[in-house]
Amino acid sequence: MRRRWRRFFANPLQLHRISQAMVALCAAVAVLAAWLRERGGGSGTYLLDVLALLVAIGSALLDTRYASFIGGYQPEIVRRGSLLRLIVGCAALLAGCIAASIEINGSGGRVIGVAGYGLLFAGLALGLGGLMRLLAGDGATYAATKVQERLDDDY
Repeated sequence: MRRRWRRFFANPLQLHRISQAMVALCAAVAVLAAWLRERGGGSGTYLLDVLALLVAIGSALLDTRYASFIGGYQPEIVRRGSLLRLIVGCAALLAGCIAASIEINGSGGRVIGVAGYGLLFAGLALGLGGLMRLLAGDGATYAATKVQERLDDDY
């Protein structure tokens, strides 16, 4: 069983696909929680929000592992993808905040608010994944360069 999990997490493309699926799952759980809250679901819906946050963090961790695998071979691709994820994530966060705070009477306003929560959590997962990818790839390279510079200095 342990060998299967190692082999499962050793494939970077599979990690990337799972991470993308987890972003969608995060948004779906957040939409479900917001929809239940709008229908009067009570305080139990906040547990679904916590679950969505945990899925977003898990997605970011898988993205970081993907970046650490691929970053040594193709750092430009990882850097470009990280910046793209970070920019799209921040834009989705902003759009989700705006959509979730809109007060429109009727069922159309509820749909927009619920979709805003999904967009908010998807943007959080994307932005966090992009930031952690940048830190894992470029941050590790920067830290290694600075440590080597310190070791090369003569005191």
